[in-house]
Amino acid sequence: MFVRVYAVCLLLVMFSLCETSDAVRSTNNDESICSGSKCGKYSYKKILKLYPGLFYTQKQIAVKERKFSETRLEYLKEQGVDPQAHWLGDGDACCPTEIKSFTNSTMENVYGETKYIIHTPPKYQFIPHGFCIEGGTCDGKCATEPVTHSLLTYNVAKKKLEFDLFVVPGYCSCKAS
Repeated sequence: MFVRVYAVCLLLVMFSLCETSDAVRSTNNDESICSGSKCGKYSYKKILKLYPGLFYTQKQIAVKERKFSETRLEYLKEQGVDPQAHWLGDGDACCPTEIKSFTNSTMENVYGETKYIIHTPPKYQFIPHGFCIEGGTCDGKCATEPVTHSLLTYNVAKKKLEFDLFVVPGYCSCKAS
């Protein structure tokens, strides 16, 4: 089950990466429950009021991605690692990771159920995905490690908003060959 969910998420991510290179990337599927200015029976205005701080503009997401990179660099400095100008992604010399965000309209949750992800354009939920970048020093193979992410969804059967868990590609690690 986990492998199937992870594979679907990874395929969604790879498809999304090919579609656009903006700060916010979409899987471009037409299965969104949100249209006009509503998600199900909830107006965007109501959703934004119920969940302040959950949704971001493309510019705010780009700032979050940049802040992640800066925070990672500060963390490495605190650990005694000397930053280098030629570092890739998150600065990992072995298997560097690049973080990008997506605006998937639907995703499979950890139970394999398709869920509608809530976005209120021009604001979106921050859904970070990690990608391996070539050029690391791993003696084996760089592999994408999954992480669990909580997202606001619309439950069609219950006609209500609820949070659910999703597996997304998180970061890269070196595996022995």
